[in-house]
Amino acid sequence: MRRIILKSLIFALLPVLLSIGAEASTIERSGKAGTHAIVFIPGLASHGDLWESWAKQYSVSNDVFVVTASGFAGEPAREGSEAFFQATVNEIISSLRTAKVADVTLVGHSIGGLMSLMIANEAPDLVRNVLVVDSLPFLAGLMMPGVSPEQAGQRAQYFAAQMKKMPREMYLEQQKQGVGVQSKTVSFLPTVLEWGAASDQATVATAFAEALGTDYRSNLKSITAQVTVLAAYDKQMPFGREKNKALYETQYVGLQNGRIEIIDNSFHFIMIDQPEAFSKALAAAVKEGM
Repeated sequence: MRRIILKSLIFALLPVLLSIGAEASTIERSGKAGTHAIVFIPGLASHGDLWESWAKQYSVSNDVFVVTASGFAGEPAREGSEAFFQATVNEIISSLRTAKVADVTLVGHSIGGLMSLMIANEAPDLVRNVLVVDSLPFLAGLMMPGVSPEQAGQRAQYFAAQMKKMPREMYLEQQKQGVGVQSKTVSFLPTVLEWGAASDQATVATAFAEALGTDYRSNLKSITAQVTVLAAYDKQMPFGREKNKALYETQYVGLQNGRIEIIDNSFHFIMIDQPEAFSKALAAAVKEGM
């Protein structure tokens, strides 16, 4: 998939690159300044190209920002010891303030969904509503049922250390073995692998460990924005639809204004496997945000 250079065909506003230093996340802007802003944040090792068709669609009438995090899908890795999530969140918040936008709609997939919740919590004046795509505030509760937050943090650090020192060939082979559960759309899987191979291994390990070791459930009560969560479900998954729904509802119970929507016949990349369902949810979120 080619690198996206977002352009509005109607409004002659050239894309603006918003970044903080050479190693900051890339945030590409297009559309019409002064209109309702939409921010798209992809997940682990993913490129902003994930949102290409929707970014083009909404840049006709909205102010659109597309993020690609440092170290992902060919972007230079960030140096320093600052936590990956917090550094990325800070960069996005700073860029949005520089752009002088408010009441934005955040759209985040996977760890991008968790970062969207963090932005909504830390900068409530910037955010009107959030569309979370297949993400949980306590990921370990799904991957390691019954684990405590403390245990999850310890295991996450172990996994990160193992992933960082893994030989490159072994690391890439592991990605190939696991890619099939990411999307039911077989034609999309080479793109996932391409992004993963172009990502910095240490950055991916750090981000994965932070996601697995984070328990953001207690912070949800502070979020004032409207939050819609799309949860993927397919009969090939090892647990039933109702159990899947209950897991999401339990984890998101702390939201003041939240709702869960189960998207059937989909794996993790809902926007790829069920683009119509995703587009409908996005349109509703944008409408609510205006």
